[in-house]
Order: sequence, then C-alpha cells, then structure tokens
Amino acid sequence: MYKTKITSPLGDLWAFSSGYQLQGLYLNDQKNYPFARYNQSIQEDSLPIFKQTRAGLDRYWLGDTSALDQIAYHLPVATPFQKLVWQEIASIPHGQWRSYGQLAKQIASKRGLASMSSQAVGQAVAKNPLLVIIPCHRILGKDGQLTGYAGGLAAKRYLLKLEGINWHN
Repeated sequence: MYKTKITSPLGDLWAFSSGYQLQGLYLNDQKNYPFARYNQSIQEDSLPIFKQTRAGLDRYWLGDTSALDQIAYHLPVATPFQKLVWQEIASIPHGQWRSYGQLAKQIASKRGLASMSSQAVGQAVAKNPLLVIIPCHRILGKDGQLTGYAGGLAAKRYLLKLEGINWHN
C-alpha cells in the first residue's frame, strides 16, 4: 500500500492506493481513520493515481465539482451493506443533498425491504473511506439539518458551501 499527503483547504489529506486506484482519502485527524490498515504504507508521491487525485482535488477546490468524477477508486474491505451505501452516496448529483432517511429508503428499496434504519445507514456513512470523493458531506439530517461529519462540521460546511448546497443550522 502506498500513501501521499495532499494539502487542501480542509487540512492535510492522506491518500492511499495499491498502486493503480485510490483506496482511501482521509483528513489527518478524521474520525474512523483506519490506522491499522494503513500504518505500514510506503510514502510514494509520484504514482499516477496520486497525481490524478491531486489534480482533481485542485480543480474541485476551485469550484469544478465534477472534477472528482474521473478519479479511479476501489472500495476497500467493507461489508456489502457499506459498499451499497457508499455507491448510493456517490450517485447523488452535484449541488444536491439527501437526508439519512431518504438514503435509508433508497437502500431499502434496492434490497427489497419495506424500510431500513437511518441509524444503520448513518454508521455506514461515517465509515466512508474516500472523504470528498464519495460525497458523504451531501448527507444531511431531516429537513436539511447540518449533522455530524467524520472530517468535522467545519469541513462539512466548507464542502456544502463550495457545492452551493443550502442547509439549516
């Protein structure tokens, strides 16, 4: 596993890759950062995937919210449920948001269930391995209430503002 540090308006981001696809993108002090998985990663700043990630993030910070769509990633070891939640989040269009309840209904429908716990969905959202790339910042509470974010609420506010998404305090 390889890693590189990427400077961002949110603070230092750590990107991780097996060499070809991005497998993790975390803020330095983010909740749910899987230290054990990445502890022995080799610093390698020149991998093409890291150059692509850096370039995409640079364009994103300048307001090109579609710039991240071209970054090749692979979801790391996770449960099928977590992967489904992350795939649903990745499908939320730029400039839009969903509530945890709406996301839970989408997931329940895909799994052929009548309903699903918003809390279960929230736990999967919190373990998103690709901060910003899989836009979990677009998940808000009921009626657009600003809720927790593994990268911190200041980072979530910044990302929502960058994408032109309104929320309620």
